[in-house]
Amino acid sequence: MTWKRRFKRLPVLAKAEIRIGESNSLEQSHVANVSRAGIGLYVDKPLPVDGDVTVILHIVDHDGKEFTEKIPGKVVWCKKSFAAGISLNSITKREHQHLVTFLNALENSSENGK
Repeated sequence: MTWKRRFKRLPVLAKAEIRIGESNSLEQSHVANVSRAGIGLYVDKPLPVDGDVTVILHIVDHDGKEFTEKIPGKVVWCKKSFAAGISLNSITKREHQHLVTFLNALENSSENGK
């Protein structure tokens, strides 16, 4: 059986912090890629598979504007090399306007070969 992603993963250079469950502590991470349904991260220590997390994403858009988005999700996988995949809860333009605009720009530049 072949599994296909619903949305294309787009490479991005960004930082993120991960809040595991209701914890007050934040784990630092670097973003490998992002889509409308998930995010690939490099983390400093393993994350609990099937654990609820909040991803606090720090991005600089193509215009140099910085923004932060908090997105709830669930850890889908985590490898010993400290790479992790997070399935994001629904991303809506109303709640995540900057991220949706950023993803639109990434998708357009990807489709146009830029």
